[in-house]
Amino acid sequence: MRPQRNSREDQLQEQLNKIKRELDNYKLENFLLKEELIISQSAILFVDDQNKKLVKKCQTLKKNGKPKRMGILGSFTNWIKSLF
Repeated sequence: MRPQRNSREDQLQEQLNKIKRELDNYKLENFLLKEELIISQSAILFVDDQNKKLVKKCQTLKKNGKPKRMGILGSFTNWIKSLF
């Protein structure tokens, strides 16, 4: 009986270890998804803020009659580079 019991205990221990590894992988994946969400939300807030500034600037320029080229993409690119 003793060898069977050890074998069964070993199988259970292997299953437990496998489940622990899966849990660790899920925890890591969850952490990475949260980080990705934070970066995405920050990017959205940045673009929204830049859009508001550009709309305000455009309205001011229309009032003054001075057309000027504006670039949100350059600002966004610089902001992304500053993150990394």
